[in-house]
Amino acid sequence: MPTADRRLWLTRLTGVAALLLIGVTWPLWLPPTPTSFPQLPLFGWLIPAPAWCDWIALAGALLGAVGMAVLCEPEAQARPDAAPPRLRFGLTRALAFAPALFTISLAFALALNQIRVQVWAYQFLLLGSVLSLCPRTETGDRAAVALGRVLAMGILFHSGLSKLDLAFAEGPGRWLMGGFLGLFGVEADGLDEKAVAAIAFAVPAWEIALSLLLALPGTRRVGLIAAVFMHTSVVATLWKLDQSWGVLLWNAFFLAHEFLLFWPAPRAEGVPLWTTLRTAGPRAAPAALLILAAVLLPFGTRSGSWDVWPGWAVYAGGVPRAVIMRGTNGDDWERAGRSFAARPDHHPGDSFSLAPITTLDMERSGLAELFAPIPQDPRTRVGVARTLEARSRAESRRSLGESSDVMDMVMAAPDDEIQLYSVTRTTPNGRWDEPIAERWGLGQRRGIDNLLDSFLLNARPRALSLPAEAR
Repeated sequence: MPTADRRLWLTRLTGVAALLLIGVTWPLWLPPTPTSFPQLPLFGWLIPAPAWCDWIALAGALLGAVGMAVLCEPEAQARPDAAPPRLRFGLTRALAFAPALFTISLAFALALNQIRVQVWAYQFLLLGSVLSLCPRTETGDRAAVALGRVLAMGILFHSGLSKLDLAFAEGPGRWLMGGFLGLFGVEADGLDEKAVAAIAFAVPAWEIALSLLLALPGTRRVGLIAAVFMHTSVVATLWKLDQSWGVLLWNAFFLAHEFLLFWPAPRAEGVPLWTTLRTAGPRAAPAALLILAAVLLPFGTRSGSWDVWPGWAVYAGGVPRAVIMRGTNGDDWERAGRSFAARPDHHPGDSFSLAPITTLDMERSGLAELFAPIPQDPRTRVGVARTLEARSRAESRRSLGESSDVMDMVMAAPDDEIQLYSVTRTTPNGRWDEPIAERWGLGQRRGIDNLLDSFLLNARPRALSLPAEAR
């Protein structure tokens, strides 16, 4: 396959996949309301952004994706009888800007709401940047394909690396392996826990091995055969576990784009990456820097200096879990919190009860309302909890004028550390006070307001996500 055709089909595939994934997660891209799932902009200056910003970003992303999906061939390769020369030239020139329109609009949409930073959306943003920046020349096409291959290998490597711990084997890994074994009629509950955990380590080992196989020209065909098995197994397993359409479609896209990038072998196989980028011109330099950052920055995910999903830590076990609880009885509170923290196999989409405490599982609520999971970073959890508290406060003031409930967010880390963050508390006279530090058997209670400004990026909600009196 000529490199120009490879790039052309990569552009079309990205456009089609973006349309499908935005379509199956459509509530995620709508403007916020005081009753919809909270929206948290990446930057504080976007907090007062009006609703029309979301509509412009969505329209631009869809229009750009459509342009990428129907992208014409380069003029030099177009059939002379396809259209009148002037019309063909104008259409080709217009569609050439589709990747740039898609990338800019998608970046704006993600900045308006960081919950939209899904793994696939971040990958499409990077691919769109590469396709926009690399010139449509022979060397530019070669550079775009080469950077796409580096990104694909980096995603596989970091996805596997993030799962190499006991937290994955005992939590999401056991959950995934239970679904996989269920495809063959084997019940994981009847197997030894250590055996299931050992089998779960095959998932990250396979991903890392796959990234290495694709990196070496002589083993890429073997790597693609292994990729077929992995992605087919993942889709079948997640289908059995009733996961969202977004997860299933992204795995299908990833397999298709692996074949497009790695099979058959590119013609200029022996040309070093640096030489390819240097000959592609100055526009390829920022694209290369973006891909380099996307591959290197995820090494900081475990230390907390980089976010989970931009770190390609898909289904990783080493991330905190959170739940919001409401109630008044201290003994019930302690029992409910410890019950939640003691569930290493808990995974987004699971249902569980902490009665008599009223609970809200953020992951389950996000999946139900947005048709997509919410990011697993503490910043997102804190922002969502604070938004729900502000809505609850406004509702209580409108209806009862007072309340004795306590709303807290319990965050359980994989190392068994349990943090309890007070969201709000009321006094008997209905006055809303900041929480005071006290022991509830779950660790030190901390005011959540102290956390909102402790993150590098914004954790406060969009103004439109709050009732008018709470803005």
